[in-house]
Order: sequence, then C-alpha cells, then structure tokens
Amino acid sequence: MADEVKAAPATTQDVAADAKYTVDELKAAAKKQFGYGPEVIDGATYGKSETPYTVNEMKALIEEFLKRPAVEKDGEK
Repeated sequence: MADEVKAAPATTQDVAADAKYTVDELKAAAKKQFGYGPEVIDGATYGKSETPYTVNEMKALIEEFLKRPAVEKDGEK
C-alpha cells in the first residue's frame, strides 16, 4: 500500500540514548557527555538508587540538581 508509513530505522544516537549505564560509567563520561565533572553526577544521584540510567534520565537529574538551591549547614558558610 502506498499510504503505509514505515518507522525510520533507529540511529546510533537513538540507541545510545535508550541504553542504560551504571552511575560509574556515566561519571567516567561526564565531562564529554554532559559538560560537567563527575562530582555533579554524585550530587544529582545523591540519595537515589544505584540503578542504571539512560543518558536522557541522567541529563534530567543533572538539570534538577543544578536548579536546587544550595543549603547551608548550621555553623558553616
């Protein structure tokens, strides 16, 4: 049928975006992939499970982390 629509083949970028990576793997590629050092991933995943994340999930966690206000501990400035 001429009206039939076929899905475009997935690109390697689409496949990489859907792949899940451990936090350590994402930290190793942090500067190149996200433009931040591994300490930002540490902050973004603090208190969260160590389950694997997709690149897009980690980007969302990083954005959320960077928007949070800094909290001072008592007696520290």
